[in-house]
Formats: sequence, structure tokens, C-alpha cells
Amino acid sequence: MAAAPGELLASAYGAFEAGDYDGATAAATAAVAEHESGEGRFLLGVLHMIDERYLEAAGEWQVAFRLLCDEGDPKRAARTAIELVRLFGADLGYRAVAQGWAERARALLERVGPCAEWGHLELASMACDRPDIDDLLASAERALAIAAEHGDTALEALALADGGLALVTQGRTREGFARLDMALARITAGGVDWDTAGVCYCTMLTACDRAADLRRATEWVAMMSQVVEAMNGRPRVLHIHCRLAYGSVLRASGRWPEAEEALLDALGPRHAPNIAHRALTVAHLADLRIDQGRVDEAAELLAPYEDWVTSCAPLARVHQQRGELDMAAAVLRRGLSEMVGDALRAARLMATLVEVEIARGDVAAARKAADDLRVVADTVDLAAVRAAAETAAGRVAPAAGDDAGARAAFAAAKALLADGDSPMALGTVRLALAETLADGGDVPAAVAEARAALACFERIGARPARDRADALLRSWGDTGRSRPRDVGAAVGALTRREREVLDAVARGLTNAEIADHLFISTKTVEHHVGRVLAKLGCAAGPRRPRCRCAWRPARNRGRASGVRPTSGRRSRRMLVARPPQRAAAPTKGQRSGDHHRRDRPRHVQAVDPDPRRRTRRAHLQPVPGARRAALPVPHGHAAAPPAGVDGDPGPRPPRRAAVDLVRARGGGRVRGHEPAAR
Repeated sequence: MAAAPGELLASAYGAFEAGDYDGATAAATAAVAEHESGEGRFLLGVLHMIDERYLEAAGEWQVAFRLLCDEGDPKRAARTAIELVRLFGADLGYRAVAQGWAERARALLERVGPCAEWGHLELASMACDRPDIDDLLASAERALAIAAEHGDTALEALALADGGLALVTQGRTREGFARLDMALARITAGGVDWDTAGVCYCTMLTACDRAADLRRATEWVAMMSQVVEAMNGRPRVLHIHCRLAYGSVLRASGRWPEAEEALLDALGPRHAPNIAHRALTVAHLADLRIDQGRVDEAAELLAPYEDWVTSCAPLARVHQQRGELDMAAAVLRRGLSEMVGDALRAARLMATLVEVEIARGDVAAARKAADDLRVVADTVDLAAVRAAAETAAGRVAPAAGDDAGARAAFAAAKALLADGDSPMALGTVRLALAETLADGGDVPAAVAEARAALACFERIGARPARDRADALLRSWGDTGRSRPRDVGAAVGALTRREREVLDAVARGLTNAEIADHLFISTKTVEHHVGRVLAKLGCAAGPRRPRCRCAWRPARNRGRASGVRPTSGRRSRRMLVARPPQRAAAPTKGQRSGDHHRRDRPRHVQAVDPDPRRRTRRAHLQPVPGARRAALPVPHGHAAAPPAGVDGDPGPRPPRRAAVDLVRARGGGRVRGHEPAAR
């Protein structure tokens, strides 16, 4: 005997509560096939949402709305319309459609009168997507009062979570996180449906993201990951938000490899359905790419989402890095105009605006932005925002001739960040303080601060900031550092074409010969050589030590250059770090000034006595036998063992000359590399 439709629907709800979603789907489908009902269609929509089948969920809920209206249940129909508001607004990005469903829910509730559904309508839009934080807090307060009046536990948890996020975003982090903890306690006590609990979890993670609270984010992500695992990886949207928020907090904490892994996991394929989560993930990943020096990749990521307010901060940084300062200022002001009551994210925009206006030469605008940031900092209880205000004040002070005030402001910012939770921000402040100290004549103190900043940047992988700190140290005469550069990582960062160009340069080919060999123009070769020099840390002014690439032929000459050598054989070529070497002592004929006499050593090109011209030319000098494996080799090549190990006879005379790669002064072009006379 077939089960009645009511029994099938009851069994579907039972399977749903037990976490058997496949069984719940089968039972609900059978119940709807036996008897079309609004409640059955609503449950099918929820099950589709769990699997991120948003269009199917929208179809089921729209049918459920019509059936519930026909069945004379306006409250349940209004609740269905509220779910459609979230689905179309947050998940699918159809905000106009979402607004239409909100109005339909409002019209039904006006016929019903006072009820708990009014509170759910107040919070129908996802809290993390609402730019007006003051309005969000007011809605949460009204919903909390309605929940208390009607005894709705789920609405109470949602109102506590949304209100907590609003308070955290306003900078009232202690009060905000207290409310979020209360919401979590309400959920774990039971009585909160799955959909509302999922929305609360997303809100909690967003609060951790905006406040960069690593400890709390780690705890909450671990707890929510257990929930997702218990539900066989469902709902995936909760897993995505966990990875998104955790990746953002890891980036702020300087754990960039882990952050990149989490953000890429959250980003998923290009056709990922949740557009709001994708836009926010892209913004965080673009910020990371800019910090890594990969500005073009950041711009490409942001291109489809430039209209989202979450993209304003990284987009402005892209324009800033490219020197498009007017565009950067315009994007920052657009973001500030669209964020209402959002102290944490607005503070970041204001801090960037100070830097941009100073670069533009508009000191008055920079001072106004710094003053606005100071006002915001005075209302928050987050050290990072107060440190940003002090940093902005330190940047503006030198324009007014107040160098002492700048040093005091940077020192205050450094003290606020002393816990080390934001290493990138701390390193930036240290470097700014170092410049101010150097301007005041205290070069030793400046070097100490810059070295501390450099160590931080090297540790987290912030290449542009590292290179800037390195350049400042060289300009102050600090050339005796013994920290080795991670050349293995630098070589690994080269593109395939750049590795081909590096190999050709190491073999002594000129730019024209490289162009003929690779079927590209000489101009393109110069561009690639400049990029290789920059990535290997050899592309600075005349103070930069020279970088040589020694090429050694393999014993088995027939092997193709791109094939990984087999175990036990030497690599075909190997990079060896060499300090600049002096040329051989001039012969009697050379002392007369004739640098082209035939009786000079054939393997040595005479060095121009003028150091200005010497830095503009590429010289070929012999590479005496040196210990091997001084630097990691590129991918695809095995390094030979060190001298004297495993039967290796040690240093040998070179088979080819080393190529001294020198960036020309002014204009940044690299001269051709002429082979030595044979």
C-alpha cells in the first residue's frame, strides 16, 4: 500500500533533520508527485540550495510561493518570498529581482498583521552584502525586539549575528563579538533551522574577516568545518565562506602561502554560482597578488567586479602601482561614498587615499583624508585602525615641516602593531619611520628599522616592499648585509620564455642572437632581460652588485636543454653566484693606454677605467674554478654535487666566459652582451 502524501512529506522532513539529504530528496519528490503542495515544493527548494543548485531552488520556491498563496497560508508564502530575496540578491546577484520579492513579502505581511515574519523581512538581505552599516544595525535591533515579542528562536539568533557584524564593522569589536558569541550559543542550544544557522555562520566569519581576528576565525572555521563534514560536504556554500574568511585573515597575518591556498580553494571554477562570495574572494586574492608584486594578475582578477564596493580597495591599489593616481583617488572616493557607517573598511580606503594624494602633490587633500581617518580611529577599539591613523599623520607631517611629529606618529603606530599580528603593516610602518629618521640625519637608526622591515618582507614574501627596503638600505650605504636572497624562488618565478632568455644570456649570446634564436624582436629580448634582472635582484642602479651566470657544458653534450637529467649525471648548465672580480693586471703594453693591443690576455677584456662607463657596458671576464651549487638551479636541471663530494674532482677551468648583466643607468635598458674575443 502506497504511503499517503502527508506521510511521505513527514518522512522527507525526518530524513532532512537526520542529515540524509538524498533520502529527503527522494521522499519529497515522491510526495510532490502524489500531491502538489507548497510545503513539499519549499522543502525541495531547500534541498537544492544545500547542493548549490540555485536556479532549481529558485524554481521550486517560486512554485511554492504560488501554491501557498492558493492554499491560504500568507505567512508561509511571505517566508518563501524572503528566502527568494536572499537567493536572488546574494547568491545569483539579481538585486532588482530580489527587491521585487521583498515587496511581495511586505504586501502579504501587511494583510497578516504583526508576526515574526516581519523580523525576518528586516534581515532578508545578507548582512555581509549591505553597504549601509547604520541601517543594518537598526534593522537588527528591530528584528531582535520582534523575536523577543513572538518567541522566535531562529530570528533571535539571526538578529544577534547581524547586529554583531554591524557593531564589529563600526569598530565596536568587543560589543560586536559578544553578540556573535550569543548567537552561536543560541544555535548550539537547538531550535534554529538549518537555513538560518547557515546565514548566521556566514555572518560570523565575515566579522572575523573584517576585524582580521585570526584566533577567533581559526576556532570558528574548525567548528564549522566539522558541521560541513558531518553533512557530507554540504552545504558547499558554507565551506566556501569558511575558506574565504580564513584566507583573508591568514593574508592579514602574513601567512601568505596558506592564504593563497585557501582563497584559490574558495574561488573554485569560473562558473561558481555564488557571485557575492566570488567577488569578495577575488578582492582578497587581488590584494594578495598586489602585495606579491603581481599587479597585472590583480587587475585581470578585478576586471569583472569593478562595480562591487568590495573591489574598491584593491582596484585603487592597482591604479596606484601603475602610476594612475587620479584614477586611484577617484575609485577610493567612490568606495567611501558607498560605505555608510563602515569604519573598518572605510579606514583602509582613507589610509590609501592619504598615500595617493601625497603622491599627487595635493597635501591639503592628504591632510583632510588623514584628519577624517583620525576621527574614525577615535571611535573604534581596534589597534589596526588607530595605527593606520598614526601612519597617515606621519606621512602628512613632513609636508608641514614637522619631522619630529612624523617620527612620533610612526613610533606610535609601531607600538600599536607590536604584537606582530599584522606583519605587512608593521613592516610598512618601520620602513616609513626609517625614511624619516634618515631625513633627520640618524642614519644608523634608519638602517636598523629598515633592516627589521626587510626581514619581515622577506619572511612573508612581499617582493615589491622588500626591493624598496633593499634600495633604501643601499642608498644609505648599507651594502654589507649577509642575508642571502632566495634565488631559487626567484628563478622559479620566471616564465618559460624568461628562462629561455636567461639560458641564452648565460651562453654568451647577444640580444640580436637571442632574438634570432627565439624568433622574437630585439626590443622584446631587452624587455625580457630587464624582467629577468629585476626578478633575480640585479636590476637596480650602479650600486647594485653585478650578477653573473656561469654556463658549463655537460659531459653528455647531446641532451636537449629542456629535459631533466637522469639521476647521477651532471646538469647541462648551472648557475653560480660570483662576486664582481678584478681584471688581470695590465701588461706593459696596456699601461700605455692601448686597450686593444693583441699582446694582452685573449680571455680578458680590459676594464674601462671610468666607472660610469663601466656600469653601462657588459664585460666578459673569466670565471675561475668555483665551488658548485652556490645557487639553486632552474626547474628541469639538476645541480652537480659540491666540490670534493662523491668523487667530484672539484673546481675546473671554465669552458665559457661569464656574462656580466648590468642594467644601464637612466632609461633602464640593458645593453647587448658582446662575446669575448677568441
